[in-house]
Amino acid sequence: MGHRHVRFGQWAETYDHGIRGRVAQRFYRAVLTTEIPAGCRVLDVGCGTGRLLSLLAERGAVGSGVEIAPEMVKVAQRANPQMEIRQGTAENLPFGDSTFDLVVTCLAYHHMDAPERFLAETARVLVPGGRLVVAEPRLGVLRRPVNALFRARDHVERFGSAAEVRADLERCGLTSVRTRVRGVTFLVEATRS
Repeated sequence: MGHRHVRFGQWAETYDHGIRGRVAQRFYRAVLTTEIPAGCRVLDVGCGTGRLLSLLAERGAVGSGVEIAPEMVKVAQRANPQMEIRQGTAENLPFGDSTFDLVVTCLAYHHMDAPERFLAETARVLVPGGRLVVAEPRLGVLRRPVNALFRARDHVERFGSAAEVRADLERCGLTSVRTRVRGVTFLVEATRS
């Protein structure tokens, strides 16, 4: 993931209690509108402090996480000691083949250097019939100026539209792709064949 220009680790201890955490809560609530059966094995890619994993566990999911920032990994492990949370990247998931029923990535897709590699890795770690949920900000007319600002500052972040994310998933062979909007969030969901 393209965190080389964004230092998330510096906010690890305060993230959930500050403005970033309050904004993230809206996205977590959107993800929780997804069908998540009890016992569902979920991987949260870009899990940050593990807050979404905690919420998924309250629903009966069996969670695991991967996060690039070591400081965030420590906070997530402390918050979810019963879960397997590893340091790693979205483009090289440190988990075995066909391990998860559901992969979620919330507010992380726009940070990925190579989304196509993440999607290939997602297909690898999902069981056949497993699902992917990508939750991203719905920026509308602000998307292009925000992306231009990031490019001007040499950031790798790039916010896509729901249609662009959907096209990425379809190009990578995921099926039953659908898009939903929940307030400031769009969710693109797909299934591994």
